[in-house]
Amino acid sequence: MRVLLDTKDLINVLEHDRPVKLSELRGYLVAQNSTIVLTFGNVRELAAPLAQGAPNVHVNFLLQRVETLPVSYLAEVMLPVNEVRAAVHAFNSGAEYEPIDPYVSRWDQTMSGTPSAAARSLILHLNEIVLLAAREDRSLFGGFGFYEESLRKLFETTDGFRPLPECLRKTFRTSSGARLLQMQSRNLFGVSKNLVSGSMPTLADVPHCA
Repeated sequence: MRVLLDTKDLINVLEHDRPVKLSELRGYLVAQNSTIVLTFGNVRELAAPLAQGAPNVHVNFLLQRVETLPVSYLAEVMLPVNEVRAAVHAFNSGAEYEPIDPYVSRWDQTMSGTPSAAARSLILHLNEIVLLAAREDRSLFGGFGFYEESLRKLFETTDGFRPLPECLRKTFRTSSGARLLQMQSRNLFGVSKNLVSGSMPTLADVPHCA
């Protein structure tokens, strides 16, 4: 079982042993063959003080404590894009949709892009990866304020939510992937240019939907 805790709850356990002690949570997870799910988002929130220039000591302490737990890493940043790619590929090839595996082996792989072979060859703990990233750019841990204006414009533009084309309704089991593809194709999801590296599928990749 994989357990995705709210970041506030995770911080309460790590900092205050509340509502359970860290050792008790660790024992429970081991007994249940379970892991705590870490993502780009919740680790970024754990390390948020770094963006304000806080000393590394406290963040380092939290990250070292969280890594005493059995953990797994979910690459949620790239999940919508990878699901759309897989759906488009399945549609174009006439094959069954194959669910993607969203889990990776360490935190730097949860971001868009792939760490270099040299970086992947290094055996690094979570705190070392985060502090190295902060040394390069502390604003990485400053939240999504940078995208606020793009997102506000997106959700204020009702034209961005016009009815889905029939070809997309037939292609996707749910509307979320189709909606992402539709917005990207109409250049409404401009935030993706900052969040996603590599090519993003558009309606032109789906026959009769261009």
